[in-house]
Amino acid sequence: IVDDVNDVVLEKVFQQVQGGIVTLVSSSIDGIQGNNWSNSPVFLPDGIHVAFMSYASNLIPDDTNNTTDIFVKNIQTGAIERLSVALNGAQLNDASNEFILSADGTKMAFSSQASNLVQGDTNGQSDIFVKDLITGSVVLVSTTTNGTQANRSSQDFAFSSDGKKIAFVGFASNLVPNDTNNFGDVFVKDLITGVTTRISTTTNGGQANNYSRGPSFSPDGTKVVFQSDASNLVENDTNSGSDIFIKDLITGNLTRISTASDGAQANRFSYGSIFSPDGKKVA
Repeated sequence: IVDDVNDVVLEKVFQQVQGGIVTLVSSSIDGIQGNNWSNSPVFLPDGIHVAFMSYASNLIPDDTNNTTDIFVKNIQTGAIERLSVALNGAQLNDASNEFILSADGTKMAFSSQASNLVQGDTNGQSDIFVKDLITGSVVLVSTTTNGTQANRSSQDFAFSSDGKKIAFVGFASNLVPNDTNNFGDVFVKDLITGVTTRISTTTNGGQANNYSRGPSFSPDGTKVVFQSDASNLVENDTNSGSDIFIKDLITGNLTRISTASDGAQANRFSYGSIFSPDGKKVA
């Protein structure tokens, strides 16, 4: 299974035996290995399908766009499908950069610089899209509430556990009114209503004076934890470092949590936050 490029492999270890079975996942339906790198494998909930990114052009027929695509492999049958395509099945005219799956495996969010995923994509930026893996429909989600496309790039996104919201980092200044800080902010897009809300703000709605990133939802979808270099999101933030904050999406309250037990601020930076399954703790 070793060649001169990275491949996605699956090791399935059975409790009944020592060792296990290793299957090359980044291959065509005929088992031909990819002719370029593959990475970022993610299981779908059924445990049978694995999604991954690849620069290979020989995993499926007629892959001629010469860029990174997202594929899904059935590890039982060997069947492989390209997911990063337009609604009509057309291949993309630019790269897809990262992807995540909803908890139930029915949706995929991904970023792409392609302009032919949806009609009217003329901003020339990397945007965030959500693909329904059942119907094949593709929606541009890094937009304003009324659907206007962003004037700069978007990245670093996360699904809520119910798949109804997307949190993401946007560098655009037009996603919400009065965005004048010229930094990347954290936004939440409601996929049902279409409403876009900036959440890397103070409790009273003041905008951050530095970059925010790394959003992640609480299990019930009512809160978002994120990292920010801003010093004005809470009072007495004077450590000149990146801190972890929780935004309550219902009340708007913002809390800095990367502090000591007595509330003293950290003397260096913090990053990489995640909620516990019951939503009562953050690491």
